[in-house]
Amino acid sequence: MTRLRPVAMLLACLVAGCGRTMCDIPDVNSSEVGVGFHIKDYGPRHAVAGAAFNAQPDGSSAAWFRLDQDVSGSEIKVHFGDEVVSGNIARDLVTAKVPDGAHAQPGNLRVMIERRDGLDVSKSNSVVITLEKP
Repeated sequence: MTRLRPVAMLLACLVAGCGRTMCDIPDVNSSEVGVGFHIKDYGPRHAVAGAAFNAQPDGSSAAWFRLDQDVSGSEIKVHFGDEVVSGNIARDLVTAKVPDGAHAQPGNLRVMIERRDGLDVSKSNSVVITLEKP
């Protein structure tokens, strides 16, 4: 039992500290998270629903976003409607594969970028990719 005591103490410390660390990161869609950077330009602005655009070698679709600041060293997530994917960063340029389900139907696809630096979370303004009928 004495060998388990240090483990139990460590677990108790981790649980007790939850409100002050990683458990305290707000959801990016909450009002606590403000717009901290802006999408200045992006593409495509229009695409055909269900068809590949900016086609990648594996057949998937991709989009690009030029930001108003360098986000190197940050964790970037791109929100395509309700679907979230990791973004690739090259200074102020973010690229991401667009999930097939996100562009399957005609309409306006709202896109927002989430930035995480440790416990700090910020988001971009949102933009729209117009998905036209095939």
